[in-house]
Amino acid sequence: MKHFKCPECGLPVAEGFTDLAYEVSDTTVTLRNVPAMICANGHSYVDGYVAENANRLVDRVVEDLTSFAKKMPRSSSTPRQIMIAT
Repeated sequence: MKHFKCPECGLPVAEGFTDLAYEVSDTTVTLRNVPAMICANGHSYVDGYVAENANRLVDRVVEDLTSFAKKMPRSSSTPRQIMIAT
């Protein structure tokens, strides 16, 4: 097994989970428990496959929310927050 080091601090990284937060217009989408490589200093990195799937999920959620919002009036000053946990 190959050992990787954190590109930020040089410490070894281990498999773990992290949260990813996306800001899209007035909507915050947080993905919890995303597989990642994490160093002892807390820097976390997701691989390309995970990042691509996370981006697709966020795009789909925001698209569906926008479609739903057209049918349901709401105050435009209220930011939306969505959390998705696995």
